[in-house]
Amino acid sequence: MFFAGTIHNAERNESLSFLKEKLGDKLLISGGQRQNALTPEKYAELTRRTKIMLNFSGSPSGFEQVKGRVFESTASGCVLLEKQNPRTRDFYEPNIEYVEFNNKEDCLEKILYFLKDENKEEREKISLKGLKKFNENYTNNHFWNKLFEEIAEIK
Repeated sequence: MFFAGTIHNAERNESLSFLKEKLGDKLLISGGQRQNALTPEKYAELTRRTKIMLNFSGSPSGFEQVKGRVFESTASGCVLLEKQNPRTRDFYEPNIEYVEFNNKEDCLEKILYFLKDENKEEREKISLKGLKKFNENYTNNHFWNKLFEEIAEIK
């Protein structure tokens, strides 16, 4: 279980403190590049090794946003566990290609569920569907091909 990012609001701080208290060493919290000088290589290594990547979609200004972490987690083949929001649903199907949670208690319940050995197959199925969606829609090749197709249509 891994969270990398800034703890910039009370809800995120409260949720992460609650989860850390309940999960202990099962949850790694890292502030990312600015706070913890986490290199891109170390971040990629941690993301590839984790089973579940935790994400909160809220921005410091209060609106929901899709962060790079959404794509990095699915590209790495781990389950994205994301605070329920309409933005991520624009890219992935909830509870099929990633898992949503509503509050800190729901988040904890889902983490504990997906970390159980008897639920490994379900966790892997979701992570593979997220990876498949990423590979089919969000790679750099997909981006550039789509851009060039749109440019060709303009001519």
